[in-house]
Amino acid sequence: MRIEVRGHGVDVPEALRDHATRRVRFALSRFGDHIRFVRVRFEDHNGPRGGIDTECRLQIDGPRIGPRIVQAEALDAFEAVDQAAATAQRTIRRALDRWHTTLVPPRGGRVKLRTAS
Repeated sequence: MRIEVRGHGVDVPEALRDHATRRVRFALSRFGDHIRFVRVRFEDHNGPRGGIDTECRLQIDGPRIGPRIVQAEALDAFEAVDQAAATAQRTIRRALDRWHTTLVPPRGGRVKLRTAS
């Protein structure tokens, strides 16, 4: 799983870059075989005016989950990435559960195929 951290109109210090990489890797490591890359993007909507304006957007892509985008807004970038990573974990788990239940037959059972007679 490749993780890229970027800022859009905002400077991303090394401490934030390390925190984001650690949080995303921790939240999504159990799905590592199903995820090719994660792009983390930070954006500050209000600039120096303050308020709940720091957005963290995770773009996740993998062969079985397809492209997924998760975003969260918070007072600071550290909190925003924590929220986005937690949401991404739930989103990927649900996507893989859906994929698994549609493609895998029930455990211990055989799939009966009907033939035209």
